[in-house]
Amino acid sequence: MAQQSRRPTFLWPFPALLSRSYCDQGGAHERVRPFRDVKLQWLQQLICDRDLSDSTRSVALYIITTHLNGHTEKAWPFNQTIADATGKSVKTIQRTVGELVTSGWFEVQRRK
Repeated sequence: MAQQSRRPTFLWPFPALLSRSYCDQGGAHERVRPFRDVKLQWLQQLICDRDLSDSTRSVALYIITTHLNGHTEKAWPFNQTIADATGKSVKTIQRTVGELVTSGWFEVQRRK
């Protein structure tokens, strides 16, 4: 049976990006950038990270573009769902998500 009960919650993974650029400094007022702009900037930076494997980048792109909720800034797909959509094994998904966590791109909370 597939391990559907192991559903991680992927949190909006980039506190460094948000603290640096989510708000533009403009005179006396800060202008909050739209969520989609910050998401696009993050995706562009992820694509250029040469330390990540192609497989890891493709899994991250799938999760962020397909499952990230713009209001909660979280995603909670099953590993099997990601594997089915990307054509990779569940073990590969676990490995790539681990790589994204280790490199600071994702933060994961396991459901209890």
